[in-house]
Amino acid sequence: MATDVRSMLQAERSSRRLKHPYAAYHHTGQLICKLCDANIKSDSSWESHLRSETHVSLLKEAQRSQVSNRKRKFDDSEEHDRKRPRNVQTAENIPNPTKDIPKSPLTRPEDQIHTALAERETSDGGDQQTEGEVGVDHDEWTAFERDMGELDQVTDQEGPRTAYKAAPSISAAPVSAAELASQAREEQSRQRGQKDREIEEERDDAAQQAEEELNRMAQLDDRMATLRKRQDSLRRAAQAHDAQGASDKFVESENAGLEDDRGGIQAGTSEDEDDEDDFDEWQGLGGGTVSVGAPAAPDGYNPARTRCPSTRPSIRDASSLSREETSWLRSRRSNTVDPMRDFLKRANIQGFDAEAYISRHSRNTSALPNIGMAFSGGGYRALMNGAGALAAFDSRTPNSTSAGHLGGLLQSSTYITGLSGGSWLVGSIYANNFTSVQDIIDAHGPTWDFSATLLAPPPGSDFDSTRSYWRTIEDQVQQKSSAPMGSDTTITDFWGRALSYQLINASDGGAGYTMSSLATQKFLSDGDAPLPIIVADEREPGEILISSNTSVFEFSPWEMGTWDPTVYGFAPIQYVGSSFDGGELADDADCIAGFDNMGFIMGTSSTLFNQVVLQINQTVDLPSFISNIVNDLFTKFAKDTDEDIAEWTPNPFYRYHGRTNANARSKNLTLVDGGEDFQNIPLHPLIQPVRDVDVIFAVDSSADTSNSWPNGTALVATYERSLNPSIQNGTRFPSIPTQQTFINLGLNSAPTFFGCNASNFTNTRNSAPPPLIVYIPNSPYVFFSNLSTFDPKYEVAERNAVIHNGYDVATRANSSFDSQWPTCVGCAVLARSLERTNTEIPASCRSCFEKYCWDGTIDNSKKDYAPSPRLTTIRTSASTASTSMAPPAKSGVFIVTIVAISLWIAM
Repeated sequence: MATDVRSMLQAERSSRRLKHPYAAYHHTGQLICKLCDANIKSDSSWESHLRSETHVSLLKEAQRSQVSNRKRKFDDSEEHDRKRPRNVQTAENIPNPTKDIPKSPLTRPEDQIHTALAERETSDGGDQQTEGEVGVDHDEWTAFERDMGELDQVTDQEGPRTAYKAAPSISAAPVSAAELASQAREEQSRQRGQKDREIEEERDDAAQQAEEELNRMAQLDDRMATLRKRQDSLRRAAQAHDAQGASDKFVESENAGLEDDRGGIQAGTSEDEDDEDDFDEWQGLGGGTVSVGAPAAPDGYNPARTRCPSTRPSIRDASSLSREETSWLRSRRSNTVDPMRDFLKRANIQGFDAEAYISRHSRNTSALPNIGMAFSGGGYRALMNGAGALAAFDSRTPNSTSAGHLGGLLQSSTYITGLSGGSWLVGSIYANNFTSVQDIIDAHGPTWDFSATLLAPPPGSDFDSTRSYWRTIEDQVQQKSSAPMGSDTTITDFWGRALSYQLINASDGGAGYTMSSLATQKFLSDGDAPLPIIVADEREPGEILISSNTSVFEFSPWEMGTWDPTVYGFAPIQYVGSSFDGGELADDADCIAGFDNMGFIMGTSSTLFNQVVLQINQTVDLPSFISNIVNDLFTKFAKDTDEDIAEWTPNPFYRYHGRTNANARSKNLTLVDGGEDFQNIPLHPLIQPVRDVDVIFAVDSSADTSNSWPNGTALVATYERSLNPSIQNGTRFPSIPTQQTFINLGLNSAPTFFGCNASNFTNTRNSAPPPLIVYIPNSPYVFFSNLSTFDPKYEVAERNAVIHNGYDVATRANSSFDSQWPTCVGCAVLARSLERTNTEIPASCRSCFEKYCWDGTIDNSKKDYAPSPRLTTIRTSASTASTSMAPPAKSGVFIVTIVAISLWIAM
C-alpha cells in the first residue's frame, strides 16, 4: 500500500513539472535553472527566481552575447565583400567550395554558422552584390531587431540600471567623491532591499508549497483511510464466514453458552453480551501488519565509532530532568489535552463538566492530570496480561472507546514504564514504531508468535535449522566482543538477541535497533506517544542477592542512569559505549554508538539466571541433547557468578561521584533484572518528584503466591523503600498494607486505589503529594492466566486468551461488574488535578473513592488464595495455567536450557 501511495505521489509530481526553456530537473526531482546552473528550492519559487537580479543579469549577458555573435557574422561578411576583386562574377557563376566539403563532427560551431551563411549568400541569385555593397540577410536582421526589443523591454521593466546606448562619457557632469559614496550607499541599500524582497518571496513560496504538500498528503491519507476501511470490511466479512473454525480466536465456540452463564450478574448481563461482541472485533481476524521501526546503530549489534557531536557528550547529575525530556514534555502534555478531554467526557462523571474544565486549563497543562502507566515483570505472562490492559487503554483498539471501556487513556498518558516481561511489552511496541496490540494480533506474523520457543528459529524465518539460528546469534554476539572497541559479553547478550527475534519485526532480529533511535522517530519526537522507560537494578560483581536499597537504573530514548543518591547521574544513551572518566569524555576519545541495542536493554531488564541457579535443586527434565553439559553449567556458575548479569562495559559512571557510587572504581557496570529487589512494578521512574506524575496505573502480573498470582509484594517493596532515608531521595509513596491483607481483603483480585486523600500527606512548598496508585492485579476472568514465568512457549490461542483476560481485568469485563468503573477511573485521573486547582470533588467521585480506595484496614489472619474465574472460561487445547496450589512444574526449565544452549555454542 505504501508503495502505491509513493507511486501516485511521484506521478502527480511529474505531471506538475515546469515547462520552460531554462527549467530542468535532476533525477532526484530537484529543479535546476540551466542558465544560472543553480538549484531552485521548489517549483513555486521559479517565478521569483526569474525575477531575481542574478537570473536577469545572466539573461542579459546571454542575449548580449547572442547579439554580438550575430553582429560578428555580418561584420565578417562585410569584410569579405570589401576584399573581393573588382571583376566580381555573379553568384551563379561562382563555384561554392563549401558544398563539396563534407561536414565533420569535429567542425567548430562557428565554422558551421559561417558555412551556412555563405551558402545562403551564393544561393540567392536575385541579390547579386557588386563592389562596395554590403549584403544583409533580412531574416537575420529581423531576429536581431526582435532581440534588441526584448532587451529594451527588460530594461524598461527594471529601471535604468543598464543602458545599452550610453551617452558619450565626455558629456557627463563631474562627480564628487561624496556623490560617489552616496551613490554606493544607495546601491547597497537597493541591493539589500532587493535581497530582502527575494527572501520574503521565497519564504512565502516555501510556505505555500508546504501547505500544498500537506493538502496533498491529507488527501492521500483520506484515500488510505478509505482503503483501510474497505479492507477491514472485507476482512470481517471473510472472518464471519469461517469464524467458528478459527483456532486462534480469543473466544472459542464453547463460549456460545456464555450469555446464559452470565445471566446471574446483577445489572451486568447486557454489558457482558456487549463485551463479547466488542472483543470479537479485535481478536485477531487477520489482515493487519506490524509497523517497522528504524535501525540506527552504525554496525548492527556491534558498537562502533561514530562522529562526536559539536558538544562533547558528558554525564549530568540527577538534580533535574534532561533538556531533551523537558523540551519533549511541552509537546507531549499539549498533545494529551484533546484525548484527555474525550476520555473524561466518555467517563460521564455526574456533576462535572469535563469539556469546560479541560478547556479552562488547556493553556496551563501543568494544572491538568499527568498520567503514568507501569507494567510489571513476569516473563511472557506479564507481556500477554499487560498487552490486554494496554489494548484496553488504547483508543486504536476497535470498540475501546465504547461505553464501559477505557480507550484513550494511553493517548492521555505522559509516561509508560516496563520491567522484565513488562519491558518486553513496552520495548516491542515502541521498537515496532509504536504499533498497537491490535495490529500485532491481526498480523498473524512472527512478532509475538510464541508457539516455538526461543530455542528454535522464529516461525516463518529464513533459518533452515536450530543450529543455524543459534550460530547467527553467536556471530552477532562474537562481533560485539571481538571488535576493536568490543565489550565484555555475557549470557544476557544471547538472551537479548533471542528475545529480539520474537519481539521485533525485523529479519535480523533488530540487530541495529537502539533505544536512542526512538528519539528520532516522529511518533515520539512530535510528542504523539508517551515516553517509554525500561528499568533494571545495579549489582556488584559476585553479589547473588539484591538488597532493597540497590540503585535502580532507568533507560529512556535520551539517557540511562539513576536518580538514587548513589550514582545520582545520567549518561547520554546514544554514546553510552564511550569511555567516560569522571563524567567527561576526553578530547582524544572516540564516541561509540550502538551499545544501547533494544534487545540488549530488554534482556538487561530480565536477567533471571541467578534466580534459576538458586532454585535449581528441584528435579528438572532437560532435553537430552543438552543434559550432558548441565553439570558443566553449574560448575561454571559456581566459579563465576558474573555470567548471569548484563555487562555494561566501559562503565559510563567510572570515577563519577566516587564518595557514594560503589562502582565508581570499577570499569564494569553490572545490571540485572529490575524485579530482583522485589519492586516488580517499575514505579521508581514515576514517583520521582521532578516528573510530577499525578496518577499511576500499575498493572501487576507478578507470581507472588504459591500458585503464581500477585499479592501486592511489589507495592510493599516500593513503599518500604520510600521510608528508607538513605535511598529514598525525596520520593514519596502512599501507605501500603501487608501482603496477607491484600489477600484477605481481596485487594489483589480487583482494582484498588492507594493514596486517595492527599490531605493525609504533609506537603511543603517543594514537595507535592505522591501519585495516586490505581492497582490492577492479574486475576482470572475468562482464563487462568497464572502461567509460569519460565514457560518456554504458548500456542496462539493460549496467548490470545491471556490477552483477552487482561483486557477484562483492566475494564472489569467492560464494566460488567461495575457500570461506574469508567467513571471511577476518570475520578482517579482527576484527583490530584482537582486538588491542585481547588476544584470541588464531584459527589460521584467521592462515591468512587469510598468504593475503590483502601481505607487503612489491616488483616493478617492466615488465609489461602485460590481464585476462580468470574466468567465462563475460554478453553484452549494448549492451556498450561495452574489452577492448583502447587507451583507450575516447568519453572526453571526454559532459562536453564537457554543458558546451556548459549554456552554450548560458544564452546
